[in-house]
Amino acid sequence: MAKDYLTSYMKERAGLSSNRQAEECYEAILEGLVKGLTTDGRVMLRQFGAFHVRARAARTGRNPSTGEAIAIPARKAVVFSPGEDLRRAAEAMDKGEAASWLESREIVRRAAKEFEALKNSVVRYSKEPERLGREARETISHGRDQLSELVEKARYKLDLLQRGSGDAFAELRKGFESAYAELKKAMNRAGEKL
Repeated sequence: MAKDYLTSYMKERAGLSSNRQAEECYEAILEGLVKGLTTDGRVMLRQFGAFHVRARAARTGRNPSTGEAIAIPARKAVVFSPGEDLRRAAEAMDKGEAASWLESREIVRRAAKEFEALKNSVVRYSKEPERLGREARETISHGRDQLSELVEKARYKLDLLQRGSGDAFAELRKGFESAYAELKKAMNRAGEKL
């Protein structure tokens, strides 16, 4: 995978307006990694992994062409320890399930984004009480409470899915469909009372 692929992916994924912006983000990430390693000797990227600076002792090596012994001085090297997400990805690749693993992560990401948008729209409507009648406010308040409960259940199921449970994916889909249907009903009831 090359820089061009990563920057185009970053542009698409983050909704950036130009390749230049994506390249600037890419460069900023690399600069941040280097800065973290030079100042702290460690950079942790939650779930992805960690970069560490490790001291290598001086040792004697061999020239592969001649077999002659050569002194290799002590130095520092950067090492990487994979995090939970990378280990899961490797396990999925070993089982030939990498595509479905990546697809489930994308579905989880999109679902979380949609839930957040729905939640924000309910909150936005509930903050405009002067525009709404009493019944509509009560309906929205009830819908908001139900949504909060459903979001918490969905987050739990998202967590199960991210831990690799295939059963959780089916449960999650049912939960999202149910939550979306409930929210839609609540919004329709509120709309009728406006």
